[in-house]
Amino acid sequence: MPNFYGVRKLVLQTNPLRDSLYRVELLSPFTAGGGAPVPGLPPLPARWAPGLAERHLQGQVRQVFEAAAPQFRPVPGDTVAFYGRPDEHYRLDDYTRFPTVEEVMREYVPGVLVRKRKDGFHFLVVDRPHHAVLRENPLTLLDGLPIFDINQVMAFDPLKIKDLDVMASRYFLGPAVYDGVVSYTTYQGDLGGFPLNPRALIEEYEGLQVPREFYAPRYDTEAQQRSRLPDLRNLLYWNPDVRLAARQPQELKFFTSDQAGRYLVVVQALAPNGQTGSTTFTFEVKPAL
Repeated sequence: MPNFYGVRKLVLQTNPLRDSLYRVELLSPFTAGGGAPVPGLPPLPARWAPGLAERHLQGQVRQVFEAAAPQFRPVPGDTVAFYGRPDEHYRLDDYTRFPTVEEVMREYVPGVLVRKRKDGFHFLVVDRPHHAVLRENPLTLLDGLPIFDINQVMAFDPLKIKDLDVMASRYFLGPAVYDGVVSYTTYQGDLGGFPLNPRALIEEYEGLQVPREFYAPRYDTEAQQRSRLPDLRNLLYWNPDVRLAARQPQELKFFTSDQAGRYLVVVQALAPNGQTGSTTFTFEVKPAL
């Protein structure tokens, strides 16, 4: 699942027309036991009280006065379906609305033939490159969810469908081969109340964490420098990915905060051959005049 970020809802299912007794289990990436209990911590030294109170105040000030800082990088997104540009695209509001999906398909989707047999409805896609009719049901999707029973599609309310895409040729997806693709999209992208298979596993799953970046305010302009918003940061700069070349010094620039005092700089490095190194030094920020 490429570009799977954050907590998303997954629907895992197999084709119930081939196997109606299946059971899908999703292995959780988290521990079930919670680990061993944490032993009690000794009381904190009394000399730490002023520093902890100061940091508590800094946190409160940032919550009250700062707007939502852009701490998260934009997640890569793609609004194009996995099958790319469809051979046929229908925006149903541009056509006469019919009360059933069967009428919609028969009236203005010439690339998909509707057939009714003893076991119900079937879709047959017209293969454009070979000018032939494919024999099996296409991969039929509703908001990206595969629908294996065409009868369920026919029973769905067509007024909830916004768009319809058709891939009018045999479609290959990894090792799977489909006799075309028919994809429906609802207005809200939430299946529009379509009944899911009771044996399908529906679970919220946490994918990749959204990339974060260190945020610090800048004071490049005169208006920013005159800002009366308090800046009580005690962590001034953090960069985990500084790439250096031999004999090519690099400058790292940042702005100090309103918090005067002595600051510790920690530098850690990793060479191409795997060797590590680190150093520390301090600098002092004096109160503003």
